[in-house]
Amino acid sequence: LKVGINPRSSLIVRKKLSKQLCLKSHGLGDKSAMQFAESLKGAPYIHSINLADNRLTDEGMSPILASLVTLPTLYELNLSQNEVGPNTSQALAEYLGRDDCPLRKLTLIGADVDDGECEGFISALQGNSTLTEIDLSQNKLGSSEVLNTVMPDVTTGGEAIADWLRADTCALKTLILSWNMIRLDSAIDLCSALHKNVSLTYLDLSYNSLGHDGGLTLGDAIIDNRSLKTLIVANNNIDPYSKNAVYIIAKLDINEDKIDSFIGAAFPAVQGTNKEKGCFSYNVYQDLKMKNNLFFV
Repeated sequence: LKVGINPRSSLIVRKKLSKQLCLKSHGLGDKSAMQFAESLKGAPYIHSINLADNRLTDEGMSPILASLVTLPTLYELNLSQNEVGPNTSQALAEYLGRDDCPLRKLTLIGADVDDGECEGFISALQGNSTLTEIDLSQNKLGSSEVLNTVMPDVTTGGEAIADWLRADTCALKTLILSWNMIRLDSAIDLCSALHKNVSLTYLDLSYNSLGHDGGLTLGDAIIDNRSLKTLIVANNNIDPYSKNAVYIIAKLDINEDKIDSFIGAAFPAVQGTNKEKGCFSYNVYQDLKMKNNLFFV
């Protein structure tokens, strides 16, 4: 009332005790968000905050992010369908870059995140070992790719994420980048990072533009990758030539006393698959150091 904002019963009334604070689509706006940020400081036992679709901009989100440092048990944060600007990106960087940041899941779907804003907070994750899931789908990653062609010093969102994936401290397991504009050099760099990454198990790159070179790089990288279990690359303008370089990998751990019998039974199936129309190559490989690990490629 002191600042001219009427109380909102929907923000106060709780029908049951919960560790989740879900205020999705409440139409908060920046002024109410600033007051919400003040009330959030030191709130106990909050594990998840969902502020998606609340007409928020830098003015409202920056104070909220500044207040999150007082929540030691916050594991999930959803700021989707708001407008992330440079100030929000900087506030995210400061929060995610803290040694005591507890966040495990960050969701920014359709949040107007461009390359500069993405690079701003992703670069702060180089030493982060707690964040395991991030969703940046339906944003503007790759929008600066043309500028990057003539100004190589410009770091795109795809390149920033690639650097993070190569970091030894990267603990990310789920990465969703669908419906962006990742292409050209950024696509190549991002796909190449899978050579070194050992944490990622789920990657969604659908509805970008990896193209021929990105497809070739991706196919080559996943041969070395041993952690990825789900890869989605639908609608990426990958031509038939580069599609031949995209491999299907299945890893099986076989009991040591069953290895020989399993390999004997697998070879007829492998030979049959190689005869199928459209199959470029399909084989089974055995790890020389851990002989119970078999790979179907």
